[in-house]
Amino acid sequence: MTKKLFIFFLLTTGLRTFGQRLEIYGFIFDRKDSLPLKNANVNLFNDKDSLLQTISSDEKGHFIFNKTTTGTYYVTVDKKTFKAKRVDNLKFNGLPNCALRIPLDRKK
Repeated sequence: MTKKLFIFFLLTTGLRTFGQRLEIYGFIFDRKDSLPLKNANVNLFNDKDSLLQTISSDEKGHFIFNKTTTGTYYVTVDKKTFKAKRVDNLKFNGLPNCALRIPLDRKK
């Protein structure tokens, strides 16, 4: 019985570490006046160009993707009257999260 519990512990601990959840979070703001941009569309893609999640920034310009795993990602951000932006090469190899500050420029 003790041996079975020990093996179970090793397997579940290893799986938890291997399948660790990571967060990509950030702040989207107007580059001109540094004010937060609410309701900006934020898209998370993996390195194979597959769309994984789409969310909107909150009233303070914040967003969070909390269901990512190790790998390489990129984020795109778009909002009406602003130029779209892409943030590349977000690499996760064991670090718990990634914080982004994303300024958007107004369309002319």
